[in-house]
Amino acid sequence: MFGKKLLVAVGVSILLLSGCQPVSVEDAKAQLCADLDQFETALGGVDALTADSTIEEAEDAFDVADDAWEDVVHSARIVRNANYDNLDQAYEDLDDAIRQIDSGDTLQGASDDVHAQLEVVNAAYDEFYNLQCPR
Repeated sequence: MFGKKLLVAVGVSILLLSGCQPVSVEDAKAQLCADLDQFETALGGVDALTADSTIEEAEDAFDVADDAWEDVVHSARIVRNANYDNLDQAYEDLDDAIRQIDSGDTLQGASDDVHAQLEVVNAAYDEFYNLQCPR
């Protein structure tokens, strides 16, 4: 009985370890670049917000961007030497700008702040993208 349990445990361990193949540097960078492209597309949804957009529309656009950002962070961690601190800070500041808007309001009052912060994110994005995904 003990022998069967040990055999099963060893078999499960081998299966788990075989699923943890290291990712090549090229594959990791390619995934990071793909995730950055998706993030840029998601930021386009935030950029498309106007002063007449509702808070709900802003939250929806930001949720899409946030999901894409999480993928970028995950990929950047795998690449390891990908220093995304500037982009991370700019994105956090954008998040703060959007979350400070009252839920019953439109973006009328906050539109300038959101778009100004989005410009900072776009500049940090361009810098990071050009370092990680040279064309």
